Amino acid sequence: YIYSVSNNKVVITNVKDPANIKIESKIICTNGFIPEDMILYGNKLAVISSNYNSEKDTMVTIYNISDKANTKIEEQYTIYSDYYTSRCINGELFVICSGALREEKDKIVTYYTENNEDKEIGLNNIKYIKDDKSEYQTIISSINLDKMEDVKVKAYLFDIENAYVSENNIYLLNSQYTGQKKDFIKDIKVLMTKGVIGYRNYKEYNLDYSYDIYTKIYKFKINEDGNLEYKNKTQLKGEDRK
Repeated sequence: YIYSVSNNKVVITNVKDPANIKIESKIICTNGFIPEDMILYGNKLAVISSNYNSEKDTMVTIYNISDKANTKIEEQYTIYSDYYTSRCINGELFVICSGALREEKDKIVTYYTENNEDKEIGLNNIKYIKDDKSEYQTIISSINLDKMEDVKVKAYLFDIENAYVSENNIYLLNSQYTGQKKDFIKDIKVLMTKGVIGYRNYKEYNLDYSYDIYTKIYKFKINEDGNLEYKNKTQLKGEDRK
């Protein structure tokens, strides 16, 4: 079978018989969502879609494709942030979103929607990383595709530009410029002419900026139960290249 994205549809094509290729089904995304990514795991197909009608929301829909001609939704949830990337490790699906903090009615958005029900992420699952100041957040959601229990959602107050994933860890990277400003203040006496002689002091600012670029690396451990645990971070001079 070939799984492909065409406009707002996911198409499942049966190619078992090259002389009789046929489309088994077309999964149509609605409400302005466009498929961006897919992950196939056994008889589960996870489709990650983005909504471009307003701010970019991310919707994850997990289909049971045991019957390719009659796919069924087993789970669907929406994260209110931009989609970045996803991985599936030992049956655990991780979807990573990142973007600016959002406000609704003068309050920061701290909820997600699962199967048409709004749920709070919970302050215990929203983490501030020491010495990091950011107006961005990275949201990591995960669900076990074998057990199909409720989705787990955690948020971290930093931005990301790249991700590396091993069997046991997730590494998120973000490059930042840091500037150092040097102020040189000089008192100058100015002689005022045209009939009036006087002195006044003023400060002349000579601002000298120097910039360096650093890459921060955040490490998350994937525990045996599939839960993600933040471990530590480091910072290296230089820029990460994708």
